[in-house]
Amino acid sequence: MRFTSSSKAASVKLAVLTTISGCLFAAGWERQVMTATGIRQDTPPPHPLSYFTRYPSLRDETSAFCPLCPPRKRLALARQQKENAKVRLIGNIGNFATYDVLCFFGDDDKPAWKSLLVRTELVRLGSQTLLGLKDDCYRQDIIQQYFWFGSGFPVPVDLNPIWQAAQAAVPYKTAVWGGYDFPAGRMQVGLITDPDWRCCSKGTVDVKFKFSAGRIRVTSATFNRDGEFTWRGCT
Repeated sequence: MRFTSSSKAASVKLAVLTTISGCLFAAGWERQVMTATGIRQDTPPPHPLSYFTRYPSLRDETSAFCPLCPPRKRLALARQQKENAKVRLIGNIGNFATYDVLCFFGDDDKPAWKSLLVRTELVRLGSQTLLGLKDDCYRQDIIQQYFWFGSGFPVPVDLNPIWQAAQAAVPYKTAVWGGYDFPAGRMQVGLITDPDWRCCSKGTVDVKFKFSAGRIRVTSATFNRDGEFTWRGCT
C-alpha cells in the first residue's frame, strides 16, 4: 500500500495540513506545501504509510530539523525525539481512501502537524464531493484548500475569484482576510483595515458563487459596512 501527499505547515510546529500540515497525493499528483517559510508546489512520489508516521521529524517541510546534518545524523537525532503519529481513516473519494496523520511532539497533547494522505476533510458542494483543508488557528491568516476529483485526479480549486470579488467590493485600505462556509456556495468574508493585521475589523462582504467542473463563478459580492465577522479559530 502506497500513499502520496499534500501538506501544510502552519506556524511554529503546525507544519505538515497541506504540509497547515501535510497532504499526501499519489504519484503524479500536484500538492501545495504551505509552511512558515513560504508556499511552494511540487509533485511528490508515493511512499509507504510508515514513511509519514515513523520519525515525524524527518517529514519537516520547513527543513528546520538539523538542516546541515547528513542523512545518518538526521535519522539518529529523529530516533531520539519524543514524538508519535496517529492515523485515522476519514473516508473515500471515489476509489481513493483518505487519511489524517496527526503528529505529536514532546509532552504536548495537541497535534503539531496534520498531514492529509490520499490512497483529507471531505466536503459536499452541491452534488459534488471535494477534499478540503482548512487552518484558521491564527488570527493573522486563514488557509483553505479544496481539491475536485471530477476529472479522475485531484484538481486544486482556485479560490481567487472569491477573494478578488470581495476585494473589489470593499473601501480603500481595507484588505480581505478570509471566510467560512465554502461548501454552502456562499462565503461571509472578514476584513482587515490598515494598519491592523489580525482578524477582523468591522464590516463583511457576502460573496455568492456557483461551482461547476472544478471552477468557481462568482454571482454577487455585497459589502456590509456594519457586518460582524466571527472568527471561529481552530475549527
